[in-house]
Amino acid sequence: SLYLWYILDVPAYWPLVLSIGLGQSVVVLTLGVPLLRFVQRNQEKFL
Repeated sequence: SLYLWYILDVPAYWPLVLSIGLGQSVVVLTLGVPLLRFVQRNQEKFL
């Protein structure tokens, strides 16, 4: 739990942690949504 204390103790890390989390979710959405649509369109081929 030293890691957690370190993050809480250093406020400068918060924007970094939040931006990394936000960036990851944006990437997941941009890659995941078209992939999901592609799979739904070609469902007959996959099944």
